[in-house]
Amino acid sequence: MSKLLRTAMIAVYDSEQAYKEGSPKTAMAKVEVTDQKAEVIFNDLKYGIYAVAIFHDQNANGKMDTNFLGIPKESYGHSNNVRGTFGPPSFDKAKIELGSMEKQIKIKLGKCLQQNGRYHVPQKLPVCEN
Repeated sequence: MSKLLRTAMIAVYDSEQAYKEGSPKTAMAKVEVTDQKAEVIFNDLKYGIYAVAIFHDQNANGKMDTNFLGIPKESYGHSNNVRGTFGPPSFDKAKIELGSMEKQIKIKLGKCLQQNGRYHVPQKLPVCEN
């Protein structure tokens, strides 16, 4: 697998407005994907409520690629492994609480799948296989 295909972009948001608008991010990281996993440690987060978004930047262009309908072409996920309908899940559904020095979360990546010419969001999140 080429180096370009092994990048994940992770963003942490501390407010509903920032999460909806995609900016400003509280923290952000670009990490290498190894064995279909990406791991990042954010050291400077204060205790509070956050939502996390991640996508597998398969072409290393630094943005989530979508088709002409706005449907993601790259695998993505959100904290609590929640999915949205016609867009990202709400901040309320994706929010997590950081109330201790350490918190580990796992986010499974999935993407909209095309079946019979129609797009749908899978009910169970598949592990990203590339």
